Formats: sequence, C-alpha cells, structure tokens
Amino acid sequence: MHETRDRIKYHIIATIDHLRTFTVDEAADLISEVADEIAGDRTDDMINGAILDGIRWGYAAAVTVELGGGAMLRVVTPGGVAITHEWGNADEADTQIKAALAAIQTSRANDDQSR
Repeated sequence: MHETRDRIKYHIIATIDHLRTFTVDEAADLISEVADEIAGDRTDDMINGAILDGIRWGYAAAVTVELGGGAMLRVVTPGGVAITHEWGNADEADTQIKAALAAIQTSRANDDQSR
C-alpha cells in the first residue's frame, strides 16, 4: 500500500514539475492527448476526464489568476454540465460570478422542492 502511494506521489510531483515548463495551451493539448489515449467506457471517461480537467484548469488558473491577476469560474454539476469563464481582470468577474452562484443556488433549491 505505502509503496503504491509513494510511487503515485512521485508521479504527481513529477507531473506538476514538468507541466510548469509548458504554456497553458501546450499543457491543455498534452492533457487532451492523454484523455484520448486512455478513453474507455463512459463511466471511466467521466472520472478520468474530471481528473484531467482538474489538472488542466488548475494550471490555467494558476497562470491566469495567480500570475495574471485575472479570475476564473468553473462549475461542474452532477449531470456533467461544465460552465467555464475566464476574465483578464478579477474586478470584471465579480458581478458575473455572483450571478452564476445565485443561479446555482436557485437551481438546487428548485431540485430540493421537486423531490
């Protein structure tokens, strides 16, 4: 168990170190290639896609938000719907992010009432 965990930990660290040498677009292209190579059945594709998407968007967020002063919003619902927005300036995003969060809250409240 610990050997497997340590090996995975090593590979995660190596992945992060190497991805940082790519531009955001280059990293996204590489991750898309990986997704294509490991494509399988629908359930596996959803799980693998979510993990790979997290890596891709995490890297993009680090560059866009942390280094560039922008903002990003990513919403994934249980149905697999993804809503993604990027802004070059965090202040421009504030109103739209609040509106998106309010829409999610309304949708969840409607779902709860229909049950």
